[in-house]
Amino acid sequence: MARFGRTAVYGWRAADQEFARAWDAALALGTDALEDEAVRRAHEGTLKPVYQGGKKVGVIREYSDTLLIFLLKGRRPEKYKDRAIVEHDVTDRLAERLEAAAKRLNGNIPSGS
Repeated sequence: MARFGRTAVYGWRAADQEFARAWDAALALGTDALEDEAVRRAHEGTLKPVYQGGKKVGVIREYSDTLLIFLLKGRRPEKYKDRAIVEHDVTDRLAERLEAAAKRLNGNIPSGS
């Protein structure tokens, strides 16, 4: 366990390029390990104990569809990214509607203001 304050470590990172490179390499290595574990869990699943009457009677293999979805979106975003289509109907009637609204507002303003 490191016994350095967060502020000190971030200061070292800002002041020392070699330290910053080593920091980035360590983060990348850790992220690779997390990704490997996510792939394993999505593909091979995990064993979950099954209990009956308070006693373990077996195991069941569970797979994570959520992990699988995130992995696919990350590796092939062009194919699996979320797509939202927003359509706006802006027509010539917009000018008419704005004019009508302005007339309504002007009609509600007391004279002499």
